[in-house]
Amino acid sequence: MRRLTVYFLTFCALLASAGLLASSVEAKKHPKKHKHAAKKSLQIVISGCQQSHTARAAQSGGLDAVEVILRILGGGGLPRSASAPQPVAGATVSATLTGPYVKPGAGSDTGKTDAQGSVHLTLKFTGPGMYTVSITAMKAGATTAKLTKTINVTGPMNAACALA
Repeated sequence: MRRLTVYFLTFCALLASAGLLASSVEAKKHPKKHKHAAKKSLQIVISGCQQSHTARAAQSGGLDAVEVILRILGGGGLPRSASAPQPVAGATVSATLTGPYVKPGAGSDTGKTDAQGSVHLTLKFTGPGMYTVSITAMKAGATTAKLTKTINVTGPMNAACALA
């Protein structure tokens, strides 16, 4: 028993010398102060992607579209760093589509997330091909999140997108 006590006291002394152990008096006397609370980290989740095409739009030189449905989740920060990510309302989300048939200014959209952290963005294009969608989510007090995905548009149809 005495040997165990010696080991315990030695262990405590090592922790104290490393600054990892403080007595309750010291802890009350010098509470830890956080100059800057840790920023919440944002996460972009693609909930769905729908390709739409209308024959009338194609005949009139109109644009086809890809609707990307996103959810923005947040986690981290203080004091809930161990909690599961929660929906983030009011985040600004922007997406830009690049590829072979994107007219200038047509392939981007911006929106704000609702109370469930969801936003629908419509990205317009004029023909089939491989496209890249770049998504950015921002909110004050949180780190900016970015996500890039490839979309394969195989032809004029109304169907779910093939994201890679």
